[in-house]
Amino acid sequence: MLAVSWKLSRWSAGRFGVLSHFNDALLMGVIGFATLMSAEIVTAVLLFGRSVQSYFDGFASAAGMIGLLAQVCFAVFPVVQAGCGRGAVGE
Repeated sequence: MLAVSWKLSRWSAGRFGVLSHFNDALLMGVIGFATLMSAEIVTAVLLFGRSVQSYFDGFASAAGMIGLLAQVCFAVFPVVQAGCGRGAVGE
């Protein structure tokens, strides 16, 4: 899933010219992370009947930490891609 996210991040960031500006890439990552976390919290509460506190408590387990690390990797993609200096669409 992260490989697909990497490709889509590069495509969308290149399409909107985000890869040429570090601050824009950082903002893209922050917005992506906030959107992902919000969607997960809403899903946990509405579909699985968990409380917000129990959702965050889940990060204390090894599986929860691995999941959070994957989400942070997702959020950092635009910043790393901007730092690589490769802004072509579809790379």
